[in-house]
Amino acid sequence: MASIGKIVRWVPQLAVLSHPAMGGFVSHCGWNSILESIWCGMPIATWPLFAEQQLHAFQLKGIRELMDDKNEIRNRFKEFEKCKAAIEEGGSSYEY
Repeated sequence: MASIGKIVRWVPQLAVLSHPAMGGFVSHCGWNSILESIWCGMPIATWPLFAEQQLHAFQLKGIRELMDDKNEIRNRFKEFEKCKAAIEEGGSSYEY
């Protein structure tokens, strides 16, 4: 078991990104990966491979900033929890 990080071939991405032990996500910058990362409030270190991934990566920050606990961007991602709360049952944007 790795003490600080682990590289694997495939995982249930949303479950992993939701785990409290996660500190950041190295992503190929596919649209679903970006959306799931934002949904989970997980900062992304970009590693685009082809197509539109380069454009997506251009708009995201790097690994050094990703791992800095004092980083403003990392702390702003925590604000996305408010968005999730708004669409959950009883939230300000919840519709029946």
